[in-house]
Amino acid sequence: GAAEKRHLEALEADVTMLPMTDAAWAKARELARRSRAKGLTTPGADLVIAGCAWAHGVPLEHDDAHLTALVALCD
Repeated sequence: GAAEKRHLEALEADVTMLPMTDAAWAKARELARRSRAKGLTTPGADLVIAGCAWAHGVPLEHDDAHLTALVALCD
């Protein structure tokens, strides 16, 4: 409803949107390989989010166990 729309608008004002470049997709694929090698099952969306942050060199603010594991796999 209206409250959710206001919340999303406020979030968009506070969050920098980063593009999913070819380099970001490559980082997401690398994270998929690394997570499989460690025996981790990771949602695809988390791979894309972490790969994008890694490619752009920005910290990833989150409260998610999958993202914590992925951040540990970034160089």
